[in-house]
Amino acid sequence: MSNAVKTVVSAVIKMLSAKYLFPVVLLALLLVLPSLADAQCAMCNETARTSTADNQENARALNNGILYLMAIPYILLLSIGFLFWKFRRSSRTASGTR
Repeated sequence: MSNAVKTVVSAVIKMLSAKYLFPVVLLALLLVLPSLADAQCAMCNETARTSTADNQENARALNNGILYLMAIPYILLLSIGFLFWKFRRSSRTASGTR
């Protein structure tokens, strides 16, 4: 075997050690069993199924709720990232490094 193959094999063996076993197994399960992540509450499912052309208000409200729930984690991550960047930038300028 070449050195590159030996390096890759040793990296995979190290990754499958006890320290990384749980995350690797969890990732494999999430990739293999995506139907477990397919969930919707009964109320949302019924609203989406019964919304017709006459009752578009319920479907619009459901879509807005999904957008709000989707946007909050991104807003939080962006806020934390911005604060981290700002803190790090101010600490670098205070110490004189760029």
